[in-house]
Amino acid sequence: MKIYPMVRNPFARLDYCTTDQELHQGPCIVFNVVVTGAGGAGLVAVHDGDNVVSPIKLNLGALNNTSMSYNPPYGVIFDRGIFVNVAANMQASVLWCPLPQDYRKSMLVESVKVELGEKQMHPMVAHKDAEGLTHRKFEQHGPGVH
Repeated sequence: MKIYPMVRNPFARLDYCTTDQELHQGPCIVFNVVVTGAGGAGLVAVHDGDNVVSPIKLNLGALNNTSMSYNPPYGVIFDRGIFVNVAANMQASVLWCPLPQDYRKSMLVESVKVELGEKQMHPMVAHKDAEGLTHRKFEQHGPGVH
């Protein structure tokens, strides 16, 4: 799966938050978060889900009248969605892009192709974990595989 730089990505969104807010439901990737202390110091927590009890993926802070930017080189993947928990006197800007529901499958196929080259992969066993994600064990066939 190819993720294009944000300059050329027509699906990119930039959301500005001054209060707690759900930005997206479903898989997505966050490319940039800027937090600003507007009238006091505080924290902004970015959750992987739809509410404040969802797991925190990013926890960023800023002092009064300062800003802090978080720019991960390849973005941070959120599986369940984006919920921004903004403390009093704080502001946040989030640059993100939705991902297809089956993005993990696409990533797995691409990584297997790169790792194994010409060898073929055949699914052997499929099971679902506690979160309902399907995992597969593969059997390798091809030249040099016993």
